[in-house]
Order: sequence, then C-alpha cells, then structure tokens
Amino acid sequence: MQGLNFIHRSFIGYHGRLTSACCLLTDTFQVRICDYGVAELTRILETKHKLWTAPEVMNSIAPPNTKAGDIYSFAIIAAEVITRRPAWLLYGESMHPEGKLMLCFLR
Repeated sequence: MQGLNFIHRSFIGYHGRLTSACCLLTDTFQVRICDYGVAELTRILETKHKLWTAPEVMNSIAPPNTKAGDIYSFAIIAAEVITRRPAWLLYGESMHPEGKLMLCFLR
C-alpha cells in the first residue's frame, strides 16, 4: 500500500496497469511494485490485464488510467492474497480470460 501511495503522490500519478504480476516479493516478504509508468507507453492492454481493470475504465466512462482505477486493481489483488487463489477462478479454471471478462460484465 505504501508503494501505491508513493506512486499516487509522485509525478507519475498512477500505475495504470496494476496486477498481481506487478507485485514482487523481496527476500524479507516486502512487496515491490514494478511496471509503473508503462501504461502510457503501451495503450493496448492484453486481455488478461483487463481482468484487473476498473469497469469505468473499460467502458470509457472515466479517463483511462486513474488513481481510482489503481485502487480497484488493488482490491482485486487483495482478494487474491486473502483467498490465496487467482481472482478470476470463481468461474472455473478451464475458462479463458475473455469468457471471464464477459461474465463479469454480464452480472
């Protein structure tokens, strides 16, 4: 949380592509956030990264990549840590990310 707070208060402003894959552990089990600032360089998101993207960003209601979107992504990561499972296994392991994304928006 401190790393995300630092990014939000810095000139960077937001991460934009926060996923559990961007959260690395040190040898003392401290989380380090990587890939910040990359969202501006790569506008095209892979389908699997969209699973951590806030719905308002996906629907283009809000400007792309915001602090609020980072908080949404952080909540998804927190759910993964608490349940010790990938966030989108709720619909079955065999489902492809595209199908999970569709189910998410249909509910």
